[in-house]
Amino acid sequence: MEYPPEIEQLRFAVKSMPGVLEVDASHTPLQDLKMSHMSLSPFGDLPHAVLQRTNGGLPAEALGQVFVTLAPSSASWITLEFLSWQVRDWSRAGRCVQIRTRALPPAIGGQVQLGSSLQVIIEFFVSGLDSEPERLLREMRDFGRDLTSSLELYSLDWTDGSVERRMSSVLQ
Repeated sequence: MEYPPEIEQLRFAVKSMPGVLEVDASHTPLQDLKMSHMSLSPFGDLPHAVLQRTNGGLPAEALGQVFVTLAPSSASWITLEFLSWQVRDWSRAGRCVQIRTRALPPAIGGQVQLGSSLQVIIEFFVSGLDSEPERLLREMRDFGRDLTSSLELYSLDWTDGSVERRMSSVLQ
């Protein structure tokens, strides 16, 4: 799938982190979302609790989602912690962003999915798209830039599951 450059930048930043296997993205207009549709399969990955609280989306609102598949490793666990901190920091700064997990049913028919379907979803709720249609892309681009800056600022390596400073970050 081909993504806009703003999304590619974010995907690249997340994929550069240890233990990340895949990063996909999507967006869903929320303005006309009907709560009666939430039980349908195409709406399964939406944040149901948040949308139930507002009885659907806000006017001119869309949801941008970044789906992160992690390897089952200690490095992935640390990546999840770093991403969770970045999202928390952004949310505390007034951005409408959250991080949550998603899994499929443990088994469907004869196929066992338990242990292979877990994903982390970073979600951006952006309204005001009627006057600024590019706002969702900018929000996701800015998050990718901030994530890249944070990775560079802290200059930590956790590829093997232990956290250490990279040598290039030591200035003195």
